[in-house]
Amino acid sequence: MYMEKLIEHIGQEEDIIIVSNKYIKPILIQKFSNQMRKITFKSFDEVKDDIYTTIDYQMLFHNMKEDTNLEVLRIKLANSYFIQQDSNEPFLHELYLYHQNNHLILDENHLSYYKSKKVYFVNYYGDDDLINQMLPFLKHYERCFTTNSIDKELTIFHFENYDDEILEVVNHIAILLNKKVDPAKIVIHKVNKDYLNKLEEYLMIYKIDYIVEGEGSFFDVDIVKNFFHDLKNYEAMRLNKVLKDYLIDKKDNKIFSKIGKVLEPLIMLDLTINSITLDLIKDVFIHTIYQEEVTNAIKIENVLNHIYDDDTHIFIMNFSHGEIAHIYKDDTYLNDKIRKNLKLLTSFNRTQIEEKKILDCIHSYESIHLSYSTYCSSKIYMPSNLIKELAKKRIVNICDASIHIYHIVNEDMAKMRFFKAYALYRLYQKKTFDYLYGYTYFCADLTKRYQSDFNATLDYLALPTLFMELSYTKLNDYFSCPFRFYLKYILNIEEKMEDNNSTFVGRMYHFVLEKVVAKRYIDRRTKEEVLENISVYICDFVKNQTYEIKDKLKFYLNKFSEELKLIVEIIMDFMDHSSFEVLGLEQKLEKQLDDYTVVVGLIDKILKYQEYYLVIDYKTNPVHPNWYALDVGLDLQLPLYLYLIKANNPNAKIAGSYLQSVFRTSLLKYEDKPLSKVMLEQLKYVGYTLQDRDVILAIDTNALNGSGSLPKQIVSNKGFYKNFLKKSFTQTQFDAIILYVEKLIFEANKKIRKGLFPILPLTDEKNESVCRYCRLKDLCYRNETMKKVYKKHDDFSYLFEGGSDDDQLEC
Repeated sequence: MYMEKLIEHIGQEEDIIIVSNKYIKPILIQKFSNQMRKITFKSFDEVKDDIYTTIDYQMLFHNMKEDTNLEVLRIKLANSYFIQQDSNEPFLHELYLYHQNNHLILDENHLSYYKSKKVYFVNYYGDDDLINQMLPFLKHYERCFTTNSIDKELTIFHFENYDDEILEVVNHIAILLNKKVDPAKIVIHKVNKDYLNKLEEYLMIYKIDYIVEGEGSFFDVDIVKNFFHDLKNYEAMRLNKVLKDYLIDKKDNKIFSKIGKVLEPLIMLDLTINSITLDLIKDVFIHTIYQEEVTNAIKIENVLNHIYDDDTHIFIMNFSHGEIAHIYKDDTYLNDKIRKNLKLLTSFNRTQIEEKKILDCIHSYESIHLSYSTYCSSKIYMPSNLIKELAKKRIVNICDASIHIYHIVNEDMAKMRFFKAYALYRLYQKKTFDYLYGYTYFCADLTKRYQSDFNATLDYLALPTLFMELSYTKLNDYFSCPFRFYLKYILNIEEKMEDNNSTFVGRMYHFVLEKVVAKRYIDRRTKEEVLENISVYICDFVKNQTYEIKDKLKFYLNKFSEELKLIVEIIMDFMDHSSFEVLGLEQKLEKQLDDYTVVVGLIDKILKYQEYYLVIDYKTNPVHPNWYALDVGLDLQLPLYLYLIKANNPNAKIAGSYLQSVFRTSLLKYEDKPLSKVMLEQLKYVGYTLQDRDVILAIDTNALNGSGSLPKQIVSNKGFYKNFLKKSFTQTQFDAIILYVEKLIFEANKKIRKGLFPILPLTDEKNESVCRYCRLKDLCYRNETMKKVYKKHDDFSYLFEGGSDDDQLEC
């Protein structure tokens, strides 16, 4: 119902409570301001603070220890509300103790106040467990909605790539602002990080002021960070006195004034400055939202939390499956099975509620702009599954869209678009519409702008003598698509690679495993000592990172620590049942190819037994190495490492080369198997092994029973099993593979020096192309004819010049 209908619905009732979220509350107060009757307005958070014990800083302080992770503590305290019975499950028992010790219960006095009133919940979809648990106690309550249903056709714009989608939205907003539309009447729905980075870039080019809802933490402010670091110099002193002296002459500064106000709850505790106090202060700052005041700006916010006037222009981008609506995963501290038993919201419930909110929002507004794109960064998106639901109530049209240079109202943006088109024209003589139209207006700018657009070696005559290190990554880029190699390593155009939780966790696992293996097998520390120090190694890694660790990742750090202990135990067991010794960790090997080229490789772990070498590379994702397409340069990592081993040690023999998957993507679900068995299977070496029984038993003394590092069913009294032969080679065959790889590297280097960089992305028989994950595809004018189609071989005979006579007996 509209706001007016809501007011009419509530009528002239006296002494009522109206509850909404914090964004809608001030609007409701304004709308009801001329009503001469008693109405109490509350936000959902204020109701919860009234009814339930608040997790305040005193509670945090009393539950802290020297090594407490405050984010994890917050999560445990919040979840302990729901654990009212003890359990044999260790983590549920821990939550029950928190519940008991902190009296996390309903406050009967405040609850009686709500029981005595008629309570209206505005736009409440049942998406808060605490509010849901309170509702059965209320005698008179009602849910009311400000949503509406507009009967009109709906158009959803489909773009090929997110760059065009975002540019079209920003351009549309610029046109609205040129027509004197109030910036406060323009709203963009919140977007993911990939979208937000590009969106902010274009808004700045267009000089459009904007504000992102809830984006900033108080701790991100430089003055606050400096203040926090200064506090470390006052260790063992009373916090009250230090704050009083520090802030006495800074009261007029609004930041320092806010620091004093934010820390008031801690001043009441009369604390001494130490590591625990500093952790608590940092936690206060991080959880305080701070935004600079921006007026006359458009807003980027979660439109589902707000209500808008009819003349508001709402833009919802990335209307794609999994993004809108967000699909919640079973990754909360209490998993879905427990939540279902406790009658709490499961991930499925939360997804359904989110879908309902979005559909209601879209149906409620006249000026709503929906769009999605197929490609975003390295992702491919499908249209949102909500389109079918929308079509049940109104006509929905999906319209293919793009933006051309003549649509762009910002001259700087139009120039950038033209220069990109011109640069690609110079490379491929392809005249696009942006090139043809833009040339008329911007040709005079070419001489002063084009050459400075690239930090590059543009002179092909320089290529033969350009010093170059060829790593697996670079060779993989060249074989995957020579043009991508050209963009990255000749023009030096950097891919936009941002740190995220996945890359952070990947680096952390590599760091910890390197530490563990070094301590145990080089420094000869005991197993117990190594396992005890896992959390220390994690802390050492985290301290030296610039990546900002978000709340969810902080919570999982404790889980990673526990899982790493299990991983380390299994890896140590593998190594204790092997005759191979550690030769190198994170070992860089090099081979001089010619005067200007060095082939390099950084190998996670090199093991040696007698004259036999073993290479292992850790991965934090599922691994499936196969060498059935080495001729086109696929899966070169392990063969390249073997080439470098042999190049540096001509008498070396190869025992095996493996990838090892060391990270579980799901920490909460292990189906019906014990975690130890799941991890044992996952950590087994995946790769290629020497067909030699004695060497196999040197790699893994448990090889015959399948309980160690190698796969099951390798060898019997009759010979090698058929499946093992598909993943193993003789020494002669390993040597042949290394020679084959050496030829590939020589050929690739030769082509690079000749300046051969065609657009020829590798494409399989199903037409799956490496372009799918390329972050530079918006600089590429590839058409459907530009591809190198390959087919994986059925066996390895192509590597051995007619095969090998070293056949082994199958069983």
